[in-house]
Amino acid sequence: MLSTLDQGRAHRDFEKYQFADWFGNHAMLVSATSTAGELAQLTGQRNPYPEQLGVIKAGAYADILIVDGNPLEDLSVLGAQSKWFDAEPREEGFDTIRVIMKDGTFYKNTLD
Repeated sequence: MLSTLDQGRAHRDFEKYQFADWFGNHAMLVSATSTAGELAQLTGQRNPYPEQLGVIKAGAYADILIVDGNPLEDLSVLGAQSKWFDAEPREEGFDTIRVIMKDGTFYKNTLD
């Protein structure tokens, strides 16, 4: 039986897979990134990202991932999984995500 944490991870991984299965990998990536950012900007004073989103330039608020693989061809590089209830437990994070940068700070960098 999966722990609550493992169940949550399995559910999120399956959601990525299912959305892409229905609408395509590109639509899933857009929904998870730019559409989510647009929704955050609609929250007015509660917007957690007051700077410009969706661009990589000085002064913009950017989250950058460098992934080992092409998520447009294979979403498993971002954790998409076709199993949910019978998924194997997994550790936090993915080896295929090589760099995570948020607001100019590296949180993971395995390119060295």
